[in-house]
Amino acid sequence: MLQPFWAILILLLSQLVLPSYSSATPVSPATSASTTLKLTSLKWPGLADPALPHMGYIPHVVSTAVERAGFTPELSIVPWARAVGNVKAGQADGFISVFMIWEPDFPTVRIEPFYMANIHFAKHKDSSLYFDKLEDLNNLSIAQLRGSWYDSGFESAEHINKVYVTNLMTGLRMVARKRVDLFIEPEHPLLYAISQLPPKERMQLTILPNPLTKHALGVRLGPHMVEDRETVERLNKAFAEIKADGTLQRLIEEHQLRGTIEIP
Repeated sequence: MLQPFWAILILLLSQLVLPSYSSATPVSPATSASTTLKLTSLKWPGLADPALPHMGYIPHVVSTAVERAGFTPELSIVPWARAVGNVKAGQADGFISVFMIWEPDFPTVRIEPFYMANIHFAKHKDSSLYFDKLEDLNNLSIAQLRGSWYDSGFESAEHINKVYVTNLMTGLRMVARKRVDLFIEPEHPLLYAISQLPPKERMQLTILPNPLTKHALGVRLGPHMVEDRETVERLNKAFAEIKADGTLQRLIEEHQLRGTIEIP
């Protein structure tokens, strides 16, 4: 008498607990059950460095906006080549902060920018060099971070001797020791790095007042996120909000940014 009852009960339970895979709907990476947004970038003295509070100003801004958008930020600071490889492979959703990606066949989507990078030159304090236009740089030896890109006219100039270095300190020391004429980099990282040098070298350096150019920086999502309109809209809204409500200005003051401060 019990066997039919148990057979019916088991059949009913099986209908309740077995998932229906045929009706499952694909979801985008950032809007699935896991709301983690993985962003990566290179170390940038004074702006993005694991040794700084909150990993520095730029990661602090990004994590604040990502949380405002409803995601959990997972940020990493790695060498640039590894950052690019991770985004290409889908191991990271995008870049913490970059003004452009110059590799062909590498689609990205730009999020509302939050930091304006003014590109300046550092020179030896005894040098009479000045900068007003690109032609002023002809026949000069200028140190530049390997893999960096600042301006199309500067990059294509044939009468500038570019010396590639692996970090800011090396470039600044080359200027201080008169091994090169100038070193190019955004203003805040230049000023921060100079402040970290020993006094003897620090006193040999100054920044030319006129910038080569300026770039608005922000998060860039990688190829697998380009079509994720919901994530793009949520992030754009969050970054616009932290600029409008004073959060960004508070973070600028908290991290004591140096040089010209401009919110894009």
